[in-house]
Amino acid sequence: DSDGEDLVPQIITPEVRFPELKKTAFWRNGGKLARQLMGVDDSVYGWGHMIRKPARIGGGLPWHQDEPYWDPGFDYRALGCWMPLDEATIESGCMSMIPGSHTRDILPHRHINDDPAVHGLGTSPDRADIARAVPVPTPAGGAVMHHRRTLHMSGPNVSANVRRAYANEWQ
Repeated sequence: DSDGEDLVPQIITPEVRFPELKKTAFWRNGGKLARQLMGVDDSVYGWGHMIRKPARIGGGLPWHQDEPYWDPGFDYRALGCWMPLDEATIESGCMSMIPGSHTRDILPHRHINDDPAVHGLGTSPDRADIARAVPVPTPAGGAVMHHRRTLHMSGPNVSANVRRAYANEWQ
């Protein structure tokens, strides 16, 4: 609701408005892989998140873990599945991750710019051990999966092209 252009527009739970998203190979295969990776035979709960990074506008999304977004009163078994709809290069703001960070505890997180109206959370770069970060360029339609505590971020889109992504969280 702020003035100015959206720097990183996003849609949370697009499958509520467009239930046909639950019939896609991305949804079906993501759920199947999530069950295998989490070692569960029964169903998993999934929800989506779409992100659009305009060309040459805005910054990156800060280092964060997914679990701090959720109610701390529960013990989660979860992972994220991120699929770029446009090629995700270092220049267009591909995801970067810190190997082994999923074994750490949840780090302290704050709203971006300390603004509770902003959906995004981030942790301090000195807590993230960013010297070990690995960028993960991914072709359009490829996918990257990560544990709920994996430290990850995406850089700014400094390319001449929009970079869109569709992510599903599986719990």
